[in-house]
Amino acid sequence: MKQLFQILFLIVALQTSSCVFLAQRKIENTRKDADLYYYQKDYESALESYQQVINFYTQKGQDPEGVIYASAAKCLYYQGLKSRAMEYFHTALNKNYEDELSLYLMIQYYNETGSLGEEIQCLERYSSAFSDGMDIKYVRERLFTAYYERENYRKAYDAYEELPEESIDRIDILEKYYHVNEKLSKFDKANEIAQKIYNLDPNNLIGLNYVAYNAFSRTEADYEAAQKAYAQKKTKANYKILRQKISALNPRYKTAKNYYLRLYTLYKRPDDAAVLAIICTRLGETQNAAYYNRLSKPKKK
Repeated sequence: MKQLFQILFLIVALQTSSCVFLAQRKIENTRKDADLYYYQKDYESALESYQQVINFYTQKGQDPEGVIYASAAKCLYYQGLKSRAMEYFHTALNKNYEDELSLYLMIQYYNETGSLGEEIQCLERYSSAFSDGMDIKYVRERLFTAYYERENYRKAYDAYEELPEESIDRIDILEKYYHVNEKLSKFDKANEIAQKIYNLDPNNLIGLNYVAYNAFSRTEADYEAAQKAYAQKKTKANYKILRQKISALNPRYKTAKNYYLRLYTLYKRPDDAAVLAIICTRLGETQNAAYYNRLSKPKKK
């Protein structure tokens, strides 16, 4: 009798083992089918198969691999079910799984939804984990811009150094980098960037404003210094020296005037008209000075 029970137990054990083996083989084949469907871009069938794999393991109290959740998430994403996809992407991340495409799709989703904080986290993860990734140029550029938008100027300053070579001299990037340096009180660097912007585009507001103000302020400082020197000792000889100095400044005022004329023509800023009024006064252009003085005043409603 004892031997009979042992034989029956062995038969049951073998049958159970066989069932487990067959179930395992079946789910492995389902996983292969899912990968094939995904490769064929049949995302609906792929998702169904990946979900079967997830359900198989969870029903057994086991933990599916993070890569399976990531694959299912991509299927959801490509079917337009992006919010649900994010849940699976985060499940994969919690299981310490990440790949380039997963992070890139998450970046795109958070960019589209305006979730800047979450986007930055994904950008940082991609930049750190996949420094040679297919989308690293986009990621590094977007990370710099995202830090700038978040007003994290210190990180934006550092991120600029990581930009691809073809991005560092692009005007839209340089404009942001100019403001970053201003916010960090790196004024010499900001001026250097403004000059570079002007060299690339003479009509750009930041660049043109810099060279115009630079030309005017330096000339005006020399004008005021000459006036101050004469005021300390008003003699005929010193007055003659004053007139000579002022006359020598005229070409520089005319240069500044040309810059500010372009500034005002392009951007119609009252402050630029006010500077033009001063320059025209210095040049003895009374009518022009009065004209630009009127343009500098707020319009009456």
